Amino acid sequence: MRRVFVYGTLKRGFRNHRFLEAAAYVGEAYTVKAYRMLDGRFPVLRDAGPHPQQVAGEVYDVDDGTLAKLDELEDVASRMYDRREIDVVLLKRPNDEASTAFIYIGCGEYWDKKDQVPYLATDERGLLNWLAPNMRAK
Repeated sequence: MRRVFVYGTLKRGFRNHRFLEAAAYVGEAYTVKAYRMLDGRFPVLRDAGPHPQQVAGEVYDVDDGTLAKLDELEDVASRMYDRREIDVVLLKRPNDEASTAFIYIGCGEYWDKKDQVPYLATDERGLLNWLAPNMRAK
């Protein structure tokens, strides 16, 4: 089993969560490192740029088959995203337990050509916490 941190449409209640049907939900988490988030129909995390912040998400334990499906969804082969291992903090655990998990980070060669705006909305903890445009308060 491998751990995966998701921060967008793969989260519970979002359109791509079906890709995690065979996965075991571990819990809510956030990234140790700060990232820049781009907004749109789905979020994109980038390593560099203005307004980096830690990111809220969910962690799942996935098998190799599910990880391969996620790589395909995120178009890792065409370098739309890179899958990397990062440090995360699992919430609601004793002392907010540290763990490692894979995450999908947008590749500059692909995303720097796109016209996307930054996503800056944070939750009560000060973490970037993406919501789909139709789920946001007007």
